[in-house]
Amino acid sequence: MWYWTIIEGTEKTVDYNVASDTLEAIGYAVQAAITDDRRGVRQMLENKGIPAQQCHFHQLQTIIQCLTRSELS
Repeated sequence: MWYWTIIEGTEKTVDYNVASDTLEAIGYAVQAAITDDRRGVRQMLENKGIPAQQCHFHQLQTIIQCLTRSELS
């Protein structure tokens, strides 16, 4: 069994909630999740007891925003 859905527009926290509920309903145990750190998604997953972390790409993007790419003179 597998699960897929079409999301119109931008995904929302409720989409992740429905997906995790559906996966558990068909017999999967969600052990952890890697997300792009959308607002509310990590909290929603952790409230369900599912550990969540931000993907490396988005971690790097956050770091780059805080640092300069030019050398100091």
